[in-house]
Amino acid sequence: MKSKPFNYLIFIILLSSSCSKKYYSEQDFYGTTKIDAHIHVRNTNDSIAHLAKADNFLLITINVNNTDSSLQIQKKFTKYQVEANQEQILWVDAFSMGNWDSPNWAAETIEMLKESFAKGALGIKIWKNIGMVVKDKNGQQIMIDNPRFDPVIEYVISQNKTILGHLGEPRNCWMPLE
Repeated sequence: MKSKPFNYLIFIILLSSSCSKKYYSEQDFYGTTKIDAHIHVRNTNDSIAHLAKADNFLLITINVNNTDSSLQIQKKFTKYQVEANQEQILWVDAFSMGNWDSPNWAAETIEMLKESFAKGALGIKIWKNIGMVVKDKNGQQIMIDNPRFDPVIEYVISQNKTILGHLGEPRNCWMPLE
């Protein structure tokens, strides 16, 4: 019981220190640059970019390879958004798994990444389809530790680009559907 006044003193000190000016306030909202580092802009509507500009946000739109046709559509939207809203929208690209069984997969993927990086991509996104969905010609799951990924990952690193990975899901996502 003798420690109660001491506990209250500690509480008051902590409470008063949380009121210091080193934290942002509501008044700082528009003057503080903010980054949304993971958004998917999948259209040619500029509304999100205009709102981001008004609210002082920088957006990073992320492409994912859920299917090759979807990736191509995403790239068209990304191209539009980045060109139309250069001050608000940056991007991260993804690569195709559609030609995985080709002996030239790594070289072709690196060539695609060279183009993406030349156009301003900040890096790549490795999506959860690797390890969960995509299979090789023998029906085996393709896992991210497959050595065929090494030249691609080494290339991205050599370009000082970012690698985002969505490589896991909760346990129930890995269980059989039935």
